[in-house]
Amino acid sequence: MRAKLALALTLVVLWPAASRAQSSAIRSDGTLRVPTAVTNGGDAYTIGGGTPSGTNLFHSFDKFSVPTFGSATFVGDPATTNIINRVTGYLSGREASLIDGTIDTRSMPSANFFLINPSGVMFGPKPSCSRPRRTASTGSLSRSSSRSSTSR
Repeated sequence: MRAKLALALTLVVLWPAASRAQSSAIRSDGTLRVPTAVTNGGDAYTIGGGTPSGTNLFHSFDKFSVPTFGSATFVGDPATTNIINRVTGYLSGREASLIDGTIDTRSMPSANFFLINPSGVMFGPKPSCSRPRRTASTGSLSRSSSRSSTSR
């Protein structure tokens, strides 16, 4: 009986860590001409690749969340003026983005940062961003949707 209880307690304690280790918080969906490349070491993610168009850089993610004390470092051409990121949920199902760590875009010092996730974008108590100009939206990815908005 004690052995079964000890095994059950061990599984309860280790299960959340094991499931988190298997589930990546940031994952490319591979849908762009030049796919987004994501590498990580623990909760520190480096994002490169993406499809350039003029001075814009487009990324497409299946999932995009930055955990507490984690980071997402975007690397690219310093001449980039806009980093446009969409979250599709094509592979894992749609889920909101939770931002509670650091988003770092210092390698593109003049770039505005846009994060679009139709399933939602939530900010935890400790988020930070290296860009003073950043936008998060729950606007639809569809051109015909009336949910999208324009600010002038």
